[in-house]
Amino acid sequence: MKRIFIISFLAGILGSCSPEIVHNKYEFRGAWVATVKNIDWPSKAGLDEEKHKSEFREITSYFEDAGLNAILFQVRPATDTYYESETEQWSQWLQGKQGEGPGYDPLKFIIEESHSKGLEFHAWFNPYRAVMDIGKTEPALNHISNIYPGWFLQYGTHLYFDPGIPEVREYLNRVISEVVENYDVDAIHFDDYFYPYKIAGQNFPDSVSFKTYGGDYESIEDWRRDNVNQLVKSLNETIKSKK
Repeated sequence: MKRIFIISFLAGILGSCSPEIVHNKYEFRGAWVATVKNIDWPSKAGLDEEKHKSEFREITSYFEDAGLNAILFQVRPATDTYYESETEQWSQWLQGKQGEGPGYDPLKFIIEESHSKGLEFHAWFNPYRAVMDIGKTEPALNHISNIYPGWFLQYGTHLYFDPGIPEVREYLNRVISEVVENYDVDAIHFDDYFYPYKIAGQNFPDSVSFKTYGGDYESIEDWRRDNVNQLVKSLNETIKSKK
């Protein structure tokens, strides 16, 4: 009976709390907004600033009506940006050509609009993907893959950073640090922070970097896992040191 009374008492206390307060404090209700290939925003390349903004306001209004409290926005889909960067180029999915800017800073507006609707803003990065659809995508001349071609490996139709190269991890820390320092983001969110999914009949071509940096590892898989661990650990330290 005592146990039943305690459970009933606690249920009464929780029942008297405002559901909104409990939900806002303890629940994470977010959704992704993908920018790669214009999946979610903007609807197509080449739109002007006002069209960009009106389309994004429709998204945040939908999120607000659905009771969400966070937006996970893809700010760097393929080593290109939706923000003012001193390191990387504007995304091709903004104006149709990599390196061509929209005439304003989309990320600044997007964060302000998200916060005005009560949404946390999570900056979503794809850390390793460098070029989508090799042969169909033309990187800018000053794209990092043209400056340091030895950092990259082709696997399937994509070009990837080689996670086993220490300079790559240092570079990715600089990229993400730039956003943390310059924008009012609430979190950093990662997609594909691991090695690419295996393609049948093809090995990921990192045998040279394994020979160079693998040290005492007998298993290339263990070495790869450690490379990912090192990136995540260093990013955690970098991000927390900034904000």
